[in-house]
Amino acid sequence: MVEPQQPAPGGANNGAGQPIPLRVIAQNELNKVISGHEAYLSQRAGGARANLSFTDLSALDLSDRELSGADLSGARLQRAVLRGTRLVSANMFATDLRLADLREGNLTRADMRGTCLRGAVLDDAIMVSADLREGVLALSDTSRELHMVSYTPSPADLACTLARRADLSHARMANAMGVQTDLTDANLNHVNLTNADLRNANLTGSTLSGADLSGCNLRGANLQGAVTTDAKWNGANLEGADLRGAVVDVSWLTRGEFAIVKRVPRFATLGFTQENLLKAHRQWVETSGVDGSQLILPGIDMTGLNFDGAHLSVAQFDYCMFNDVSFVKAEMLMVNLSFADLRGAKFIDADLRGANLRRAILIGADLRRAMIGPVSLAGHDGASWSADLELAKLNAANLVGANLSGARLLGADLSKADLRDVNLSNADLQGANLTEAILGGANLTGANLNGVRRSGDLG
Repeated sequence: MVEPQQPAPGGANNGAGQPIPLRVIAQNELNKVISGHEAYLSQRAGGARANLSFTDLSALDLSDRELSGADLSGARLQRAVLRGTRLVSANMFATDLRLADLREGNLTRADMRGTCLRGAVLDDAIMVSADLREGVLALSDTSRELHMVSYTPSPADLACTLARRADLSHARMANAMGVQTDLTDANLNHVNLTNADLRNANLTGSTLSGADLSGCNLRGANLQGAVTTDAKWNGANLEGADLRGAVVDVSWLTRGEFAIVKRVPRFATLGFTQENLLKAHRQWVETSGVDGSQLILPGIDMTGLNFDGAHLSVAQFDYCMFNDVSFVKAEMLMVNLSFADLRGAKFIDADLRGANLRRAILIGADLRRAMIGPVSLAGHDGASWSADLELAKLNAANLVGANLSGARLLGADLSKADLRDVNLSNADLQGANLTEAILGGANLTGANLNGVRRSGDLG
């Protein structure tokens, strides 16, 4: 049954000041419309493209259905369930999706101009090349003449949205409202965020390579561990933004936009010598803390130093920069390298048992034959401490022959990594990305592979 209801979201009217009514559709009728659309897409008899424009579908269930190319413009889907729904190239102009569940949905190339996603859940959604700009609606009357709808253009509203691990690469989000949006670990490569409002947004661990952040308001945003290579920051507001552990092109660090951002101090400016610090730390370890002093240097730029064969067990290097630094055959048991920038670093034959590499950036790192398994805890009845690489970025890293038995690799990015002959027995790889990884001879006995993204067979 179709009934008139309240005006469409955004205050659209028909040009004569009258609100455009929404049609209310019950779940059973909606199911029939979707089934007809699925038949239409598969070219079966009786199929028809779904026209759900200006309908009220609030709180209805559209999960795991195929609605690619459907017309949902001006529809209200508040609190609707669209988990796993395919909406590729769907018309979702000015759609009201407040508090909707869109987890794992596919909105690739969807037209979402002026869409309201306030409070919606978009975790793990695919929104590649989605259009989230503002626009103007047009309706046709009975004579099929187009008339502009009196609709105040408004940017897409993603305020307070949860979009963790979402893929928004190449999305058009100029002027979008994203205050307090959670984009943790989201793929924002080559996204257009010019003049977007991302105040207090959480962008921890996100990738923003090639993104356009010109004029973007990032005041108070959390960008810890974000990768922003080749991003544009012209006129961006970074007041109060947290960029600890973030990868930013050196050419931008001297620009005015970064004048208010706390710079990472270089080791050479600290007034210490590497030799004396390493000597004191080794003494501290060998005397169980009686003599010497522990090496605690968080948030320091160590680029240009060499740690081959160094004794660094239990050292604290969180948020440090070690680009292309060598740790060949270094002893690094239970070292803290969380959020560290270790791009291109060399850990060949290094002992990293029990190390904390959570959210470390190890893109292109060389970890051949490194020991990254558990370390036994003395006096604890056979207990051990596993290496933690949760959410680490190991894209294109070389791990040939490495031992990662029992390691925590939840959500780690191992795409294009060389994992030949690696020992991953009993490792926790839940939610890890193994796309295009080379796994010849890898030992995955007892490994947790739930939710792993991969190409090909893991064996």
